[in-house]
Order: sequence, then structure tokens, then C-alpha cells
Amino acid sequence: MKQMKKIFPVIQANCINCGACVLECVVNAVSQPVDKISGIHTINTTLCNQCEGKYYCVSLCPMNAIVLETI
Repeated sequence: MKQMKKIFPVIQANCINCGACVLECVVNAVSQPVDKISGIHTINTTLCNQCEGKYYCVSLCPMNAIVLETI
């Protein structure tokens, strides 16, 4: 039986650590970077509910650093 692939938001390297995605995420799936200078935020795909198909973090990122990927 084939596993269903899901679409999840992924934060790219051009993230500027503004924190907008952290504040927006109601399920706390976005983590602060360990190294605030060179690190980027990450999204826990286990916690992420894709905003029930709305992907709010993707549209609110000022750098367009969050993209949708099939996982």
C-alpha cells in the first residue's frame, strides 16, 4: 500500500527570523532557531495542521521564505 504524500510548509534559507510565522501558528509547530544569527525557524510537520488547507504562514512571510513542499 502506497503512503499518501502530504503538502507541508518548509522554511527556506532566506528566512530573516522576523518571527511572524511563530506568532501566527496556533498549533505551535514553528520553532525558534537555536542560533538566532545564522539559524532559521523550522516547522514541525508532526504538529503542523496546514491551517486546514489555508497555509497562513506561507502568505504572511515578508521574505517569501516559506514554500510548500510534498513530503
